[in-house]
Amino acid sequence: MKRLVLLLVLCAFLPKFPAKAENSLLETLKNPVEGMEIYGDFRYRRVYGEEWFLNNSAKDGHQNYDRIRARLGAKHQFTDEIGVDFRLVQEMYCYDDPKENSVDFDEVIIDRLNVKLGNFLDMPVTAVVGRQDIILSKWLVLDGTPLDGSRTIFFDAARFTVDMEEGRTLDLVYTQNYADASKTLEPFGEQADRRLTQHDEQGVIMYYTDKSQEAFSWEAYFMLKEDDVAEIAPRYNPDWSRESEIYTFGGALNGGISENMSYRLEAAVQTGEKAIDSSSEPQDLNAFGTLNSLCYSFNDEMNNMLTLEYEYLSGDNPSTDDNEGFDPLWGEWPRYSEMYVYTQALEGSLADHTNLHRVGLTHKFDPTEKTKWTNAFHLLWAAQDRQGAPYGGDSDVFRGQLLTSVLRHRISKHFSTRLNAEYFIPGNYYSDDFRNESLFLRAEVVYSF
Repeated sequence: MKRLVLLLVLCAFLPKFPAKAENSLLETLKNPVEGMEIYGDFRYRRVYGEEWFLNNSAKDGHQNYDRIRARLGAKHQFTDEIGVDFRLVQEMYCYDDPKENSVDFDEVIIDRLNVKLGNFLDMPVTAVVGRQDIILSKWLVLDGTPLDGSRTIFFDAARFTVDMEEGRTLDLVYTQNYADASKTLEPFGEQADRRLTQHDEQGVIMYYTDKSQEAFSWEAYFMLKEDDVAEIAPRYNPDWSRESEIYTFGGALNGGISENMSYRLEAAVQTGEKAIDSSSEPQDLNAFGTLNSLCYSFNDEMNNMLTLEYEYLSGDNPSTDDNEGFDPLWGEWPRYSEMYVYTQALEGSLADHTNLHRVGLTHKFDPTEKTKWTNAFHLLWAAQDRQGAPYGGDSDVFRGQLLTSVLRHRISKHFSTRLNAEYFIPGNYYSDDFRNESLFLRAEVVYSF
């Protein structure tokens, strides 16, 4: 708590730094030669938590640590059509323990290394080949490396973006990610117990976006993701790694109803095969998911906005020979909660969004010009009940109530801060031994250039 107070006091004084001197030095360092840009950021997080796994007998019932991430990269544009991007990242953890404090310095990993080719083969195509970030659908395609949190989100991929007329684009992606980072680019100071994802996986994505209409836009996609069981490190649950071949067909519709109201509707069906754990044979997969939102913007000085969300992800029915559990593909990241992704590991892996009904009401507004505050209340149910610990059984499906709050403030062009607070009240979906209420608090300062 002392570090958190010190952090907030420091933030209060940061605006007093001389901006002109800071900008002059940065401009010199950012562009050492023509066509090159040096960039990076430094992020400090202080995290405090209680009972993320809902059981006070768990060894990780109390959380109290620092996360310190540094990233440094360089871009070089050789011509108007050819450029390269390279970045290193390192994140260390400092744990506060009543018996002994410890520091995990971790490894240094390359999280960007790619070549960008414009007007590829004299066509209206942009090709990016190599290690890169890919965000298409925040629901299903965002994080290629979910097991290391927000340290990295990269894909080892080839992406071709076809620019059609009138705001239409087609993205074609092939990706190949391994659980063990050393299978592609060995990290500096490699940590043997580190993994990037649960499986050795490859995938194909075809993603079409059409913004040619003024009243609405729409998206359609096909995704194939193949997972092979990987050698998982002792720090992870071995059943997180499993074999699958998942075909996903989906689409989304965005539009405005009036000057104040807008909507987004997205749905996907999944077929193929998926095993329930590392030792099981794949079962036929038949799953469905949908994520929908309705937004009302007040269009006032404080940018007040209310958003109502409904999400459904089918759950596996143990009494059938098929697997009905929806797979989040490359969407295993904290979409609506930083804390509940840990609770999800009780029945799957981290951020394994599946077997869910979720109704969420979110209010956003800007208290000041540089401040944004988001508060949300979620009601969660399971689509399929479960038997045995940590589940309540007897058709109990109410997961619980989740409250989240995020306060963001931009101190200057290069400094920003964020405060997160979350509280979860478990419902009868969980057994009596897994009904402890959960707390998540996090303070963050980021310097970027």
